[in-house]
Amino acid sequence: MFKLLVIATVVAVAIADVQPAIEALKTAIDNLDIPDERKALYKASADKSKECLEGVAADAGPERIQDYITKLSPLVAACSEEIKGIAHDHVEERKTKFQECMKEKVHGEESTLDEKQKENVVKVKACLQQALAS
Repeated sequence: MFKLLVIATVVAVAIADVQPAIEALKTAIDNLDIPDERKALYKASADKSKECLEGVAADAGPERIQDYITKLSPLVAACSEEIKGIAHDHVEERKTKFQECMKEKVHGEESTLDEKQKENVVKVKACLQQALAS
């Protein structure tokens, strides 16, 4: 689930200072229906990803920030809502369902993201996965 939750970070990577993006991600993590110990792990990884995210931000361009916020926030909220009914101990089922939902919302026919935004989603995901693995 975390792999595609990183999409929430893209809402703010279009600015040079990525700290607001990291704080936005941590807020999104707090709102997820996951155990507190996983929230803490994900939030620590968000902090560790700052340097990598700065590279993505430099490439994205500041004019895209509001568009990212407008388009991505409801996608993450909708997919988070879809997994609420799945028991916490069914981690793989919750993860798979969230990933499928986000993949469809970002890359599906009804996606409102342009190609540059989709590229940045992949880059942000890689930054956060790297931080989570370290």
